[in-house]
Amino acid sequence: MGLFKAIKAQYLQAQPVVATARVLRVEHAARTSRDDLILDLELRIVVDGREDYVVATSLAVPPRHVAKVVPGADLPVRIDPSDPASLVVAWDD
Repeated sequence: MGLFKAIKAQYLQAQPVVATARVLRVEHAARTSRDDLILDLELRIVVDGREDYVVATSLAVPPRHVAKVVPGADLPVRIDPSDPASLVVAWDD
């Protein structure tokens, strides 16, 4: 994970807007040097009190969590309140 992504992940864990991401589409894109899979995803974001919205993003998925990322699955996410398309998955929630 790059430095910027690590800082963003820390920020979103500390200042979270908790949401649920429903996986709509998954495509395998690449593999990192740490064996994480890079997946291109289309996600429907559900936040209490807000209208649902769809984002397309690429995420590094640790090998032990790959089986969770299938169409129809719900993933716990933290979104940036100033940029709702910016998110991190809370893999261990």
